[in-house]
Amino acid sequence: MAPLVISSSSRAETPRRSVVGGSPSKHYGRDAEVDLLTRILDDTAAGAGGWHTLTGPPGIGKSRLLRVGIGLAAERDIAVAARDAFLLDQAAPLVTLAGALRDCTPPTAAFGWLTQR
Repeated sequence: MAPLVISSSSRAETPRRSVVGGSPSKHYGRDAEVDLLTRILDDTAAGAGGWHTLTGPPGIGKSRLLRVGIGLAAERDIAVAARDAFLLDQAAPLVTLAGALRDCTPPTAAFGWLTQR
């Protein structure tokens, strides 16, 4: 199975990087990545901040793993701001982040100003 990389930086501990395969499971061999997402979300629930990226080649299962992570976050009452990044986003700084915050799941009024022009 091709590597799927989760990179993160958190105040809770030193930066983590996981490149793993894994055995078959309900997450199609991504038990290690799901475990890492669970630890990241537990750190977040405990008050740690940080950033996290999910990268890998096309078709590797990034979107599926992200949906699993969103479900795990919902179980912990953690809002998720996820967005696809595109090469053209580089033309307007922070457009990807603004879009993610605007479409936050669950919706939050804290970023409502992003929908105003």
